[in-house]
Parts: sequence; C-alpha cells; structure tokens
Amino acid sequence: MTHYGVNNRQVALFAILAYNSDGSLRWNSVCTLTIFITLLSIQYSICLVCGVIMYRRIQARLPTNSSHHEKLQKQFFVALLYQVAAPFICFHLPSFFIFVAPFFNIKMSFHSTAVIYGFNIYPLVDSLILLSVVSEYKLALREFYKSIVQEWHDTVALGAIPEPSMSVVMSRY
Repeated sequence: MTHYGVNNRQVALFAILAYNSDGSLRWNSVCTLTIFITLLSIQYSICLVCGVIMYRRIQARLPTNSSHHEKLQKQFFVALLYQVAAPFICFHLPSFFIFVAPFFNIKMSFHSTAVIYGFNIYPLVDSLILLSVVSEYKLALREFYKSIVQEWHDTVALGAIPEPSMSVVMSRY
C-alpha cells in the first residue's frame, strides 16, 4: 500500500500473508485458503451433479418432444454450461491466483481496477452468452442489428439528414 501512497488504516483491507516475519507459515492464511477452495469445490460439485441430472432427464424425455423443442432444450443446456463457466473465469480463477501467489513468494502489484473490471464485465458476458447460444435470441439480435444498420444507412449514407433552417441556427446565438 505504501507503493500507492495509501495509509492502511484508512481503507478496507483484506490481506493473506503466507509467512510470519520469522519465515514460519501462517496457519490462519492456510485455513482461509483451504476454506476458499472447499467452498468453490462444493459449489462446482453441486453444479456438476445437477448438470448431469438435468442432462439425463433431458435425454430421457427427448423421444416425446418435437425436434424444435429438443434443439431449444439442448441450446439452453449449453448456455447453462457457459453461464456456470463464466463466473469461474471472471471471478474465481483470478482470485485463486491472487490468494495462492503469496505462498509461492510471487510478488504482485496491480491496480484494483483490473479486479473491478472483472466483476463489472460479468453481467454483460452472461447476457451475451444467452444471446449467442440460443438460436432464436441470436436471430432476434441479428434482426435488431440489421434494423439499426438500415436506419443508419437510410439517414446518413443517403444524405437524408435535414439541414438546419436559418431560424434554428439564429436562435442558438
């Protein structure tokens, strides 16, 4: 924190110090890291078990559904897999490296804005996953983009932007 000119007592701070000043291992930090890994393992184990159960149920009901319904169910399942992987990539994996680095004497210095960007980009990534995987949403998004491009083309490219009249120009001054 002294590298950035900030007093530790004036900001919220969470630090994992791997070693004491005498070089011995800090067991509180080891316990914190173990709890972190355990909680993530439980969370992703639950996601894995529920995903397998959901996949088996979808496969068991496929003969009774129409091909369109079957295709849509598979797309939602793939979207769900991506949506489970997105927080792992945006949050958990980077934080895991940040928590483990002190135990291997890896010196890191970075601005916290990189972490904040990771948190803030997740809702966008989550929405884009759903829009890009499910074909009906993808087609609707493509039509939306086409309409925007068409409107832009009609107004700007064809010179349909009206020239301001003299009364409008004069009234600004």
